[in-house]
Amino acid sequence: MSAPSLFLDAARRLPAHRGGNAAVAFGLALIPVAAAAGAAVDYMRAADTRAKLQAIVDAAVLNGLRAPASQRVGSAEAHTRSAVKGAGLALDQLSFAPTANQGLRGRVKVRLASLFGNLLSTEGIDIAAGAEGFLKTSAGSPGTVCLMLMDPSAAETLRVNGGATVKAPNCEVHAQTTANIGALFNGNSSFDVKRICLKGPGYVANGKPKLGPVDTSCRTAGDPFAGQLPSPSSLACTHTNRSFDAPKGKKTELEPGVYCGSTIFNRNQDIVLKPGLYVIKDGAFAVNGGSSLTGAGVTIFLANAGASLQLNGNSVVRLAAPAGGSYKGVLMFEPAGLSRSNLSFNGGSGHELRGLVYLPSRNLTFNGASTVSADQLTMVLNSLTVNGGGGTEWRLEPGPKPIPAPASTSATAEIILRY
Repeated sequence: MSAPSLFLDAARRLPAHRGGNAAVAFGLALIPVAAAAGAAVDYMRAADTRAKLQAIVDAAVLNGLRAPASQRVGSAEAHTRSAVKGAGLALDQLSFAPTANQGLRGRVKVRLASLFGNLLSTEGIDIAAGAEGFLKTSAGSPGTVCLMLMDPSAAETLRVNGGATVKAPNCEVHAQTTANIGALFNGNSSFDVKRICLKGPGYVANGKPKLGPVDTSCRTAGDPFAGQLPSPSSLACTHTNRSFDAPKGKKTELEPGVYCGSTIFNRNQDIVLKPGLYVIKDGAFAVNGGSSLTGAGVTIFLANAGASLQLNGNSVVRLAAPAGGSYKGVLMFEPAGLSRSNLSFNGGSGHELRGLVYLPSRNLTFNGASTVSADQLTMVLNSLTVNGGGGTEWRLEPGPKPIPAPASTSATAEIILRY
């Protein structure tokens, strides 16, 4: 029963014939009782209000910590004002400030009107709560980047369509684009990699593809090869507009050199590249259907935007980079600053590639059924499209020139102190 009810009930029970002095004395005696009862009621209200206020301050600090550093105080204050108003409280003071180690500290005070202000000689009750928190980060083990896509702004710099399967459990894929949709995965494709790191905020997955972990707004690795690969000493043509014909089973052996214009290998040839540097300039080096292209200790240099390597229907490619020398570990590269251009590999009954493929200006597309077995491969491209078909399967492992990935981190806002 409330204090006012107790007081009135006692007054009603006063005998009517008693004198006024007795009534006055009894009334005076009830004042301390009423005051004590009123204080108890206000105390319970204050305790309940403080618990609510503490929850508001905790939530404000946590919300502030999740905001960008420059917006944390403003975010916490806005949350507090809205929550205090929603709880029907009267805000008296609020203060939020950043602390060391990406932390945030806040204190809020409200004024609670007393139900027994006259008896208790008070107009209200001051209630305060405070909290301090910080961002707690946890780091995953650093990985290795097998595929890096360099376009800074284009949408869908990684596209995997149809039934393509990519198995690279020890590789990370990093896309530098800040576009809203950095990658597109369609159909029943499978992209089983250690991690996909997209610098932009989103991607699209249609048709329930199987994906490895995808991090958006992610810290991508830098390019460790920019300006570090030596250019050929000479670009003077040693072969120009060559066409090769040979029956299947007879080898076509090529010497290192500068191949200018169109270099065409007609169908069903066994093409062997002797160890060394092959420069392709101002044209296509085209391997047509049913042919094989093999070579160990080989480096291919695409000298300009007009240079390309074309692999057409059911070709087989087995190439490995040098194990030593100036181009150790480099299978294919190009000079810096080239305009964007396209490369297409159409089908392929088996590609085995070892080494670094550094073509940051090229949009590479694999069309149709293809198999790629690359137990030591690192690719740096402008973009990559894999258009699947029956039997399209890639198996990748880190190459001899790996790209170290920044450690994957996650940040959790955590309250460490209440006051």
